[in-house]
Amino acid sequence: ALPIFKSLDSDMQMLVYENYNKFISATDTIRQMKQRVEEMEVSMGQLESTMETISGASDSVNSSLSERRAQLEGLNGVKSNLAKLQLLMDLPPRLQACVEAKQYEEAVRHHRRAQRLLKAVGHVASFDSIRTEAAAIIQRLSQTLKAQLEVKHEVAENMANLTLIQKAARAAQMGQSRSEERRVGKECRSRW
Repeated sequence: ALPIFKSLDSDMQMLVYENYNKFISATDTIRQMKQRVEEMEVSMGQLESTMETISGASDSVNSSLSERRAQLEGLNGVKSNLAKLQLLMDLPPRLQACVEAKQYEEAVRHHRRAQRLLKAVGHVASFDSIRTEAAAIIQRLSQTLKAQLEVKHEVAENMANLTLIQKAARAAQMGQSRSEERRVGKECRSRW
């Protein structure tokens, strides 16, 4: 029985020795992990502090830029209004130039676009002369276009009559029957 106890005692000592080395190794690993976690906590604290600083700087830049952004938007609105006023100031000479160059569609387009602006500033008396001058130019353009339409209508009518006269002359030259001449003559009389 004693040799069995000695053998078991020897086995127990061997097991304790082997596990003791593993226990020491595990303790060292846990100590290193604890040290790294503590270092990470310090780094995380520094990172948090840096992020707060960056956030504060970002807020400062945003507030500074928002003031400038508002100023730029205001200036942009002023620029737009000045461009519209310039368009109104240039309206009569621009309309006259288009009419003289026979760019009638362009003149009408400019006038229509300016009408909205003139309506918007209708309460300002200094724009009355622009409105009056532009209306006079457009009125003259309208009269010119009506006269051209009447002339074109007369030209078309005269062309139709000339065609009928030429038909009658050809019929007479070819010696066609009297009934053909009478028919062409009727057409001429109905046209005139």
